[in-house]
Amino acid sequence: MPKNETVARMAKYLEVSPGWLWGVIDTKESITNFAVSLHERLLVEAYRNKPEMQKAIDILLGINA
Repeated sequence: MPKNETVARMAKYLEVSPGWLWGVIDTKESITNFAVSLHERLLVEAYRNKPEMQKAIDILLGINA
């Protein structure tokens, strides 16, 4: 299994989402159109993959969604 950083680099090169490469989303749609850094994309992927941590992260960041 490749590391997250490797998948993120591959996704950027191929202009697809890391989630598509991991097989967790069906659409090949690129997320490179958003003005986010590689680090920010990795954070979003990690957040999505850890639903049990999301509430704690939201509290830490002051997000009331």
